[in-house]
Amino acid sequence: MCSDTQVNERSRELGNFMVKCDIHVFSRDICNDLHVVITLDQN
Repeated sequence: MCSDTQVNERSRELGNFMVKCDIHVFSRDICNDLHVVITLDQN
């Protein structure tokens, strides 16, 4: 589960690829998927 702040931090880590998206539309599932994508990207 991610907070909006965590999602914003993660999006900055990925070069603001989510800058065009409204963070508030993300469900917890999408947030968790995003976390997985970022974790894989960092490895």
